[in-house]
Amino acid sequence: MENKDMPTYDELQQKVKEFEVQEEIFRTIIQQMEQLYAQVASSQSEIEKKNEAIEEEKGKLQAILKNIADALVVVNPGGRVILANSVFCDFFNADVNAVHNAHISEVIDNIELVKTILDVIEEPERTIMKQIQLQDGCFIKNTSSSILLDDLLLGVVSTFRDVTIEVQMDKMKTDFISTVSHELRTPLTSVLGFANIIKKRLEEVIFPVIDDGEARVSRAASQVRQNLDIIISEGERLTNLINDVLDIAKIEAGRVEWKDEDVDIAEVFRRAA
Repeated sequence: MENKDMPTYDELQQKVKEFEVQEEIFRTIIQQMEQLYAQVASSQSEIEKKNEAIEEEKGKLQAILKNIADALVVVNPGGRVILANSVFCDFFNADVNAVHNAHISEVIDNIELVKTILDVIEEPERTIMKQIQLQDGCFIKNTSSSILLDDLLLGVVSTFRDVTIEVQMDKMKTDFISTVSHELRTPLTSVLGFANIIKKRLEEVIFPVIDDGEARVSRAASQVRQNLDIIISEGERLTNLINDVLDIAKIEAGRVEWKDEDVDIAEVFRRAA
């Protein structure tokens, strides 16, 4: 008797073909998954390499910041601190843990310094350098400039240096030069004055009575006259040098006095040549 539930040959062939198609589909899916896994693994490796490079650069940056002698801070366009070295924190007695993301006005207790940084944010094309004196008498040299990427403002970097010792040394130098120059000018003025008096007396009293027939005496008188002229000329030149030194000291101290007058430019070039 025939079993009606048993599949026919054609039906079996059809089933086999369907299994083969499914097997091919599964094989294709597996291959694609293997390729995708390989790509993911490769991407993961690249990401790890880039992370290592980033960490290495981060370490270098931290080492640089740590070894910079100047106080350094970087703020974003909103004026909030995104980076600061330990020197900066010590400089302004700021808490290292509280500095990050704090507004610069909350960290630096000096209106002029804060204004300098905010001015650069407002005008990124500017680089501002200034020296100010703090309330405790210290002198600070500050430089603030923008950080730009394709004209996009990323922030402002600002450095601070204590130049109190340099300012004091400059003042001591200026005071020393001024004192020495004044001490030199006083006796030099006396020497020039007496030299001019002697020359005048010789010209009026002595030289006219010298017998021109005495060649030896005439030569001696001429030599005396020349020597006096040299003394006066060199004395005047030294006086001018001292005056120039005093003028330089006044310029450095900000106390220079300008006097407008006509000058012979040809004479200026002649003296400078």
